[in-house]
Amino acid sequence: MRTKPPKETAPASWAEAVDRFLTRLEDRRKSPKTIRCYREELLAYAAWSEDAFQEPPSLEAIMESDLREWIAWLRARKDPKLKPATINKKRAALKSFLRWSEVKGFSDPIEMPPPMKKQAGARRWLSKNDEHALIRAVNKGKVLRDRALILFFIRVGPRIEEVSTLCRGDLELGEQKGWANIVGKGDKPRRVPIDNDTVKLLNELVPTLKRTDKDPDVHVFQGQRGPLSVSALHRIVAGYAGLAKLPGISAHNLRHTFAKRLLDRKGDQKVDITVIQYLMGHASVTTTAEYLKPGEEDLERAVESRAGEVDADEPDDDAPADRRPPRRRRS
Repeated sequence: MRTKPPKETAPASWAEAVDRFLTRLEDRRKSPKTIRCYREELLAYAAWSEDAFQEPPSLEAIMESDLREWIAWLRARKDPKLKPATINKKRAALKSFLRWSEVKGFSDPIEMPPPMKKQAGARRWLSKNDEHALIRAVNKGKVLRDRALILFFIRVGPRIEEVSTLCRGDLELGEQKGWANIVGKGDKPRRVPIDNDTVKLLNELVPTLKRTDKDPDVHVFQGQRGPLSVSALHRIVAGYAGLAKLPGISAHNLRHTFAKRLLDRKGDQKVDITVIQYLMGHASVTTTAEYLKPGEEDLERAVESRAGEVDADEPDDDAPADRRPPRRRRS
């Protein structure tokens, strides 16, 4: 007879439970970034719970009212104020953890508060004029690395984390064409083409790259102290956006710009949305479809074109007689 495996002993503390949960994520080949985010969110909840209830949280004692109070606290935060998407991310991490605990038999089933509705808002990408302004700003700086970096964001559409980990061996460069082998979310690889202008800059940049003790893998975008971190990349993009008088523009906006340009193509040059989904590294085409939503410039242009259809100061000669404004009599 087959014997059942012994029941797993319950973790002695919240921290031990978190470690076991993260080990499971590692076994499922989740990315280091994903595991790090789960750890941060679960330990942050523990810190809040201990401060709120004057004792560490435990899987056996956690209640739905605790979760509602935690969500309310997140929503009420002012410094910094959290967006609904950020709160939902924290909620999702705790939900996954508690579901794992329930399956293991460490805790009873518990219902999470519903996710917050995301605030409706237009996605922001660069207009063609703004894109040209940004490229002019970086070209004036004459820093080869930065020129290649900004163009790589706009013309290839990677996530900023993907750029920070891009190595020389990930590039396949010809004289005019090239490909980038990118590792995206969930360690999912994709091979994407690189346009002619970006290939030219990368062909100039790559020979200058050197292997060092701090960068044995030879990252494409290096600083004086080794590979550029995500925060360093953010600062570079923000700096050139400021020079181009485009405050608030981030690397993610450049990624949006890449998708928007492809989605806007018409006729024979129209690009199928599933192709864009692959290029962007989206798990679902639904995420890609979000880029079809109008931006601020689209909305303004629509209102301005409607306003121009009828001159508000002139009477409409085609209007019915009873609706025409009365004409002045000559004296």
